[in-house]
Amino acid sequence: MIKVFVTVYSISRAYGGPEEGGWSYECGDPVQGVYTLCCGNGFPVAPLFNSDGIRNEHDAECPALAVENAYHAEWVEGSKHEYLDSFVTSNDTYDINGMDDAPEPYAGEVMVAGKYEVAMSLAPPEPYPSRRPHYE
Repeated sequence: MIKVFVTVYSISRAYGGPEEGGWSYECGDPVQGVYTLCCGNGFPVAPLFNSDGIRNEHDAECPALAVENAYHAEWVEGSKHEYLDSFVTSNDTYDINGMDDAPEPYAGEVMVAGKYEVAMSLAPPEPYPSRRPHYE
């Protein structure tokens, strides 16, 4: 058995900047999690499903699999994305559906929220990205 963290992340899209017609990036914040044991059959840490949607192998009695299944049912199934209509600041509102590029102070504002993912890891969960990306 291997000790792992099973974590629910709130996933959102944030406005990165106006370059090349505007760009965004993904952010993840841990909202719930537990330190538990895993059977270790899918290591390095295997999520419930791989990128092709095929179920990864875990023992039927795997405690981490049970937690992941419960979190998936509670947080992921039935959650829906919310596309925010505007960025609101203390002194102005910017319409993301409008024709104008947002001014730089809006960079990092959340554009899409309400999506959740469940992940297993060997390290304690941390929000990502650790630093706001910049356009290159």
